[in-house]
Amino acid sequence: MPNKSLLRKTLSVIKNNPKHWDQGAWHCGTSFCFAGWAVKLDGGRFPKNDHDYVLARDDDPEEDIIERYSGNGHRKYRVVEIEARARRILGLKKYYHMGVHPLFAPENTLADLTRAVKKLTK
Repeated sequence: MPNKSLLRKTLSVIKNNPKHWDQGAWHCGTSFCFAGWAVKLDGGRFPKNDHDYVLARDDDPEEDIIERYSGNGHRKYRVVEIEARARRILGLKKYYHMGVHPLFAPENTLADLTRAVKKLTK
């Protein structure tokens, strides 16, 4: 079942902060796509220089967790793909066409996102 509150909140943040929205990047500095914003608003913490991932937490399913090593290869940390976390916290079903849920497609415009959120929150 979709998390209507987080879907609406994410869309609202994007509409109110268009300079910090980049649908083509999960997370890039201070810009995020829809999935990245949802994860950030849900308290996600992002590793440095690893823009496709969010640090794993206790509520992430074990099958979504990936172990990574720091640049020097010594320190191990656990991450989850931003798309997987966003899909889970937003209550979206897995979608395998081209690997990502249609809501997160890089070609989505603000009008596309608005329509999608409206449909998901009926």
